[in-house]
Amino acid sequence: MATLSAADCHQAAIADAQKGQFGDSMRHIRQAIALNPADINYRIYKAYVHYLLGEHEQSVGNYDECLAANPELQNVWSSRNQVIQKCADTRSLELGCGIHLKNSMQAKEAYGIDIREDLGKNIHKADLSLERIPFPDNYFDYVIAEHFIEHVPRLIYAG
Repeated sequence: MATLSAADCHQAAIADAQKGQFGDSMRHIRQAIALNPADINYRIYKAYVHYLLGEHEQSVGNYDECLAANPELQNVWSSRNQVIQKCADTRSLELGCGIHLKNSMQAKEAYGIDIREDLGKNIHKADLSLERIPFPDNYFDYVIAEHFIEHVPRLIYAG
């Protein structure tokens, strides 16, 4: 049996997760990290698999590990937190928030939209590739789409 590269292990982890085989996904992502420990993307994906498995404490620990190992991410995270703090007393919408609002905690009114079924308070189910945002225009003071844009299909227009 041929040995997989770190990139191959990462792709296998993604394929496993898409099939709901999160244990296999975690095994593959651990192999990718062992083969290339410097690649931050594998550690981020490991945190995501912990999240999918419902292992939220391990997920947070992995994100903290990623931040500690990557000063550029620390700067991005710090800037993000500064923006969120300035948005107090506002109405916010977080796209792709999952089961809880992560980025809108400073807002007076916080709402979220996600494609999942098991959503928390003030989070609305919507498939934004098929539906419009279920709120009127100009309803929100700001919108956060931190872990959303990579899931939006790329549209190519003629011309």
